[in-house]
Amino acid sequence: MASDNTGKRQEIIFHEVQRPRQPWLWAIILAAAGTAWYITVQHFFIDQSERSTGSDIITVIIWVLFGLAFPLFVVIIKLETTVTRERVIARFFPLLTRSFAARNIAFAGARDYKPMREFGGWGIRHSPQSGRAYSISGTRGVQMALKDESLVMIGSQRADELAEAIADIAGITAGIPAAADNDDGGAPVDEQSARDQDRHQ
Repeated sequence: MASDNTGKRQEIIFHEVQRPRQPWLWAIILAAAGTAWYITVQHFFIDQSERSTGSDIITVIIWVLFGLAFPLFVVIIKLETTVTRERVIARFFPLLTRSFAARNIAFAGARDYKPMREFGGWGIRHSPQSGRAYSISGTRGVQMALKDESLVMIGSQRADELAEAIADIAGITAGIPAAADNDDGGAPVDEQSARDQDRHQ
């Protein structure tokens, strides 16, 4: 069960928790943390010939930021997506939570997308053409179009299930967006239209 903005408990019909999975990201984290720890040990315990108050402070800052804070942040960060009977909730812990009322959703469809090209990477993003994005890994998600004509992309490893859940609560038919690099900026196309197009090709 999940709570809405009024504190009432809502039935959960979809729930997914995602964490960073990119190998290159973990390689960067390990390299940065390892370097920070090496510099700290070298400075305080091995080569103390050039120690000073200033160098001590700089070394501690490097150790705290890259040896502790950065790795800890990547370990705890997660994208939690919840669909209740009334809304879609994207919680990017520990940064922010966004909620989209079912009555405001005009379209929802699963699709592949290009995080770097469309949004400039993963995370909490905004593109004038592609709208807002909440993603943490992968290249698949659910494109929502809201009734105010804004676009929202939620990254998901279970995009088809998420799209169906959103369509169910919004009372719409899950569709398939057009390619994001089209001139229309990824305008949605419903599934039946896509099937009809396939039959005529």
